[in-house]
Amino acid sequence: MSRSTERPFAGSLPVFLLSIFGLLLTVPAEARDPLWDSLPWDTRLGVSWYEERAARGDLAAKLRAAQMHEQGIGTVADPAAAADWYAAAAERGHPLALFKTAMAWQEGLFGDADLERSAALYRAAAQAGVAQASFNLAVMTETGQGLPRDRAAAMELYTQAWRQGLAQAGLNLGVLHVSAGGDPLTAYAWLAAAAEAGVAGAATQRDRLGELLGPERVAEAEALPLPPLGQE
Repeated sequence: MSRSTERPFAGSLPVFLLSIFGLLLTVPAEARDPLWDSLPWDTRLGVSWYEERAARGDLAAKLRAAQMHEQGIGTVADPAAAADWYAAAAERGHPLALFKTAMAWQEGLFGDADLERSAALYRAAAQAGVAQASFNLAVMTETGQGLPRDRAAAMELYTQAWRQGLAQAGLNLGVLHVSAGGDPLTAYAWLAAAAEAGVAGAATQRDRLGELLGPERVAEAEALPLPPLGQE
């Protein structure tokens, strides 16, 4: 009696495997938003992931949690929560966190505004190289907010902000020289420098002062040396 050499299901096996494979393709691996893969990692992880790491002392996580609350990334924008995380990072001396915490105290995000504390934090951030902190401290010093009013000190701080790369400080220096009875030639030089840097309104102020000075004095003003923008 001859034995059949035909293997069971040999003919139907490829069809069976294709059926299983097709079934697997039709079953979703997971249910998720089709835009998921285009989202940045921080949005995928969520603010709670950063807050958990931040609570364990991770400085980078403190800053990212603060930014996410501030800008409403992956959560509802919450300036107060952002301020709390910035304050936590400021305790570690981070320059941006010092600046943001100074703003929070100035704006009253921790309760009542505390301008003295704000000024102290702005000073720390300015010393760490944050140009906007130098500028804000200059404004507070010029106007006497939380500090004794001192226009000479304000000029020094505006100059520091200019050296740190903030062109807006040049306009404020020019205006302050005019309003405080300073040298009009120096005022013109600062306004011209700010205008050259593209600061809005600086060219108008420069031209008005130039009309009062006249061509000869304008030429003198243009020859005055000023510290370079963005070079401490």
